[in-house]
Amino acid sequence: MNAGASVPPILETRALCKSFPSGAEALHVLRGVDLTLSPGEFISIVGVSGAGKSTLLHILGGLDRPTSGNIAYRGNDLFSRSEEELADYRNTRVGFVFQFHHLLPEFTAIENVLMPGWIRGEQAGDKEKAGVLLAELGLADRGHHRPGQLSGGEQQRVALARALFLDPEIVLADEPTGNLDSATGQEIHDLILKINRASGTTFVIVTHNETLARTAHRCLRLKDGKLVEAD
Repeated sequence: MNAGASVPPILETRALCKSFPSGAEALHVLRGVDLTLSPGEFISIVGVSGAGKSTLLHILGGLDRPTSGNIAYRGNDLFSRSEEELADYRNTRVGFVFQFHHLLPEFTAIENVLMPGWIRGEQAGDKEKAGVLLAELGLADRGHHRPGQLSGGEQQRVALARALFLDPEIVLADEPTGNLDSATGQEIHDLILKINRASGTTFVIVTHNETLARTAHRCLRLKDGKLVEAD
């Protein structure tokens, strides 16, 4: 039984389509994606490069709009919100982790973790909370180091702490282990599993690593613009 299956979905898409202009014709990337995501669930999405996995994550996170179809957040149409409300959804309800960590090089690890709060207008920020998050991810003594002084795995842990800083309901991770060696990638994936189990945070992870993908509650494949259960 999937986590949270007895409660209303946190995100639900119906017939979600996304096309991009391509010369005289349109490039159809998503062709009717149906997805129901329950609170506390951990799902992985696999598929070949160019299948539209990142595009789907961007739409789920409110970073891009679908060409057609519907996406509901807790039963309400996500894209009927004002731009201000949509920005609040992106910043407080959703955490993002990308293959390339996108840390700001001039800021320390703890300052990078604090960044979502600063964007929200919290001038001082909760440094104690940021420090606790880093400690939980094995970086207790690295908070005052800048990204250039950290290993790739350490940088991705900082990015994960940043994504979790505002206690999002959903974390969307796009190839979070794709730029790491296999051992470090396994460590990051294990941390994500631990966080999901301990906090009930909902995770959607796009990955090319099918071995790691199959440790999720559900492993889905994006194929021909639609989501199907992985073989």
